[in-house]
Amino acid sequence: MKQNLPDECYHGGAFEIGLGVETDIERVMRGGSVELGLAYTPKTKFEHDVLVRGGVEPSRTVYERSRAAANIGVVKRFGKGNIQPLVRGGGFYVLHLGNKESRYYQSKKIVDEDWENTAFFGIYLGAGAQMPIGKHYFRLHADWYKSMEKSSTGNMVKWGFTAEFAL
Repeated sequence: MKQNLPDECYHGGAFEIGLGVETDIERVMRGGSVELGLAYTPKTKFEHDVLVRGGVEPSRTVYERSRAAANIGVVKRFGKGNIQPLVRGGGFYVLHLGNKESRYYQSKKIVDEDWENTAFFGIYLGAGAQMPIGKHYFRLHADWYKSMEKSSTGNMVKWGFTAEFAL
């Protein structure tokens, strides 16, 4: 996952849990479906190190927050075999909760700041494959999320891999 804030690029990994609903739209698109998802990411840390001009050691910045997200989109599956390639895309809304920034220099905390919740909306695109397992399926896909707003509080770009099991 990559989090681009106004002046820095924070990196880190996050665990996300969610619930989704998907329904076929065969009358409109062969192999197509509409998906609706809700997800939550518990408090996660993103960090980076940067050498401050004239500094002796890197300044370390840690950004913490939780996240709630909703998305709606379309999934298009290809073929009827055991492994079906798919593409997906749609829109999302993300609410970052409990934003906190800490900055350390020469082992001293020089910034300790909390700020209001922030929100972003944008688009997502992805590709992957699904495999039927009885009446259910397993799906693995890679996705790219990009916020569409220009904001003084930051701009989000996220990418990641998702494994799903559908009931």
